[in-house]
Amino acid sequence: MRITQIEEVGKGRYNIFLDGEPAFVLYKKEADRYGLRMGEELDEMTYQEILHDVLGTRSKRYCMNLLKTMDRTEW
Repeated sequence: MRITQIEEVGKGRYNIFLDGEPAFVLYKKEADRYGLRMGEELDEMTYQEILHDVLGTRSKRYCMNLLKTMDRTEW
């Protein structure tokens, strides 16, 4: 997978495009940690690590925060 574009979306967040399609949004420190640069190849192992470790953890934390702040069911 080739990184075709890195677009800033505000507050230090970047939209990462792989093969011309938007793939995910990372913070600047995360993008720097993985050394993501436009035009470079992103190997499958790094891609899976970003999906599982970074985005998976972030989404779980976000969902738990939603549940903590307000009931989300009728019961």
